[in-house]
Amino acid sequence: IVWLPLRGVVRPLLGLSAATAAIAAGRLDQPAPGQSRTDELGDMARALEGFGAGLGEKAALEALQAEERGQAE
Repeated sequence: IVWLPLRGVVRPLLGLSAATAAIAAGRLDQPAPGQSRTDELGDMARALEGFGAGLGEKAALEALQAEERGQAE
């Protein structure tokens, strides 16, 4: 009886955990699951997606700056 409500929390948390591990491994192209949820898990998913996007933008900017430094030398 308790398992049914918990399943609605545990599965999304497992998905967020996998997405977090992917971001930590540098795989920034995988979307965080559950972004359409209207609860706290959805908030976490959207925040994680924003974090991954920010890291992707940072990496792209650093690559561009490194390329510009290489051309200047």
